[in-house]
Amino acid sequence: MKSSHYKAKFARTIIKFFDIFLVLMLFVYIREHLNFGHFVDTRTLGRIEFSLRHIIAMLMLAVLWNRILTYMGLYSFRQNIGFAREVWQVVLASSLGVATMLFGAGLIGITGIGREFSLVFWPATIAAFISYRSLLYVALYLIRSKSRNIRYVVIVGLNPRSISLFNEISRPELGMNVVGFVDDESRLDTFEDRPAKPLLCSLNEFGSYVSNYPVDEVLITLPIRSYYDEIARIIETCAKQGVKARLITDFFDLPSNIPCYIAGDSLGPALSYESVPLTELQNDVKRMVDIVLSLSALILLSPVLIVIGILMLIDDGWPVFFSQERVGLNKRHFKVFKFRTMVRDAEKMQAALEEFNEIDGAAFKITDDPRVTKVGRFLRRTSLDELPQFLNVLMGTMTLVGPRPLPLRDFENFYDDRHRRRFSVKPGITGLWQISGRSDVNFDEWMRLDLEYIDSWSFLLELKILVMTIPAVLTARGAK
Repeated sequence: MKSSHYKAKFARTIIKFFDIFLVLMLFVYIREHLNFGHFVDTRTLGRIEFSLRHIIAMLMLAVLWNRILTYMGLYSFRQNIGFAREVWQVVLASSLGVATMLFGAGLIGITGIGREFSLVFWPATIAAFISYRSLLYVALYLIRSKSRNIRYVVIVGLNPRSISLFNEISRPELGMNVVGFVDDESRLDTFEDRPAKPLLCSLNEFGSYVSNYPVDEVLITLPIRSYYDEIARIIETCAKQGVKARLITDFFDLPSNIPCYIAGDSLGPALSYESVPLTELQNDVKRMVDIVLSLSALILLSPVLIVIGILMLIDDGWPVFFSQERVGLNKRHFKVFKFRTMVRDAEKMQAALEEFNEIDGAAFKITDDPRVTKVGRFLRRTSLDELPQFLNVLMGTMTLVGPRPLPLRDFENFYDDRHRRRFSVKPGITGLWQISGRSDVNFDEWMRLDLEYIDSWSFLLELKILVMTIPAVLTARGAK
């Protein structure tokens, strides 16, 4: 089993290098064609501009493309996802790669990579990847389906989990032959639709069976709490006879959205439970997008920021900015920046206004809050008071899209621990709550939207929220 693992890893490494080589060759040949009117010519190939800047750009392109293809799952080679899904992933990866490459080329001043180049390079990469990966998948299917190294597998435990597992691993290209199930006969009557595989023996007879029949792998799906002793005995029996055993079971009755995996580090092997939706790579990509977009926004909107500051000085004097302690990622406290929309000492006046709170739950909102200044009312209705939070995004305490950061007062009034999962991601400037009506949405619905964002996270959802934020701000929907 270890040999097949390193062989698969080596094959993936070769494919990754070929992917990079393919992208770089398309990049060079298409630039050659656009510059000289043909793809390859020994007389002109040496005239292609390869300055240090272009070499760095090509290295960045190689790393970028590898990360994008990895993120899109194009190295998992799961044949059960379907060809149409695979093609869609290739299209998304190529589109994201080309868009990022164009943006990066513009930042560092690479010439010859513009609209004309992208209109050729984009479909060329899609066609090339779909063509060669189609051949690759056919080859992999033939190799797996014709494999002579068939593994004889026994599933211990007859339950919904084991039936689902059987259906998943019974594809011929996986090279696994499920011989049958091991369990007590008393459980047979509870599963009318079980697979047409024999009950090999009872749990007590497992040792005798594995001692006399060919078995390469044992998959244990028994409930850990009620079958602890039996599971320990089966694993010990397999270990004595050199048979691989895998425990495929849920140790605790936890919600399905809390994945479990085995992590190995300096602490040793351990079961890890994490409900955070973003991988390390996704976090890095999201952070890069945050930096680029927030920095661009601050530069482009600097005249607006200056005008707002002058208007605030005229209306209510200094200070222009307002900072407040909020609760952020994993309940860490940080200072959020806003344009000041209320009179000075507004926070000290809040206790006297609690009886006028118009929103249920832990939040605090008043339609005609007497503490809001004239300019502040306009800033709130147009959401311009939130613009300084691009500084928070640059500092890394906030992100562009995420649950809104809550004041300490609201956090202390939380009454449902399920809502606290919103603190497992960075707070954002905008989110599902903002595009769904803001103050027109009650507290429980607000929390539900935050959790929906976490559970359904994707870059497409991020883009959707960013785009829909624009009309939400322009119409001042739910702003108070």
